[in-house]
Amino acid sequence: MKIVILGLDSAPPERLLEDERLTTLRGLMEAGCYGRLAGVLPPAPVPAWMCLATGRDPGSLGVYGLRERVGRSYSKLAPVDSRTFDAPTLWDQVAQAGGRS
Repeated sequence: MKIVILGLDSAPPERLLEDERLTTLRGLMEAGCYGRLAGVLPPAPVPAWMCLATGRDPGSLGVYGLRERVGRSYSKLAPVDSRTFDAPTLWDQVAQAGGRS
């Protein structure tokens, strides 16, 4: 089985289905399943995508935007990257089960 998760920030599915130019995307939507995802607070892409990938909320991930508080301090900030997160993601779990992602 192959699974594709495609997310388009701020793009309501109904709008995509209405656009006649998006034939490939509409075909994927009609052949599979789609829907609106509930957002997270704060509404920022980095925590939102990692919440989707890990099943955790921003508070348990400790990330609320594009920068993280180093040592939970308010005085030192660092950019967020993949090393920021220690929670296992969907692709980590697939690999652990012997699958490819």
